[in-house]
Amino acid sequence: MEAKAVHQFFLHLIAILLTARLFGELFAHLKSPPVVGDLLAGVLLGPSGLA
Repeated sequence: MEAKAVHQFFLHLIAILLTARLFGELFAHLKSPPVVGDLLAGVLLGPSGLA
């Protein structure tokens, strides 16, 4: 059971990192600071986003 929890943790981590990267690149393309995209990704994937 613990291996499943570790696997799920890493899947969530990868999803967070990829989403932040995607939003950062999108905002950079739109001539906005990429950190705004990172923050927006964090808000969208916040505590209830990956439940």
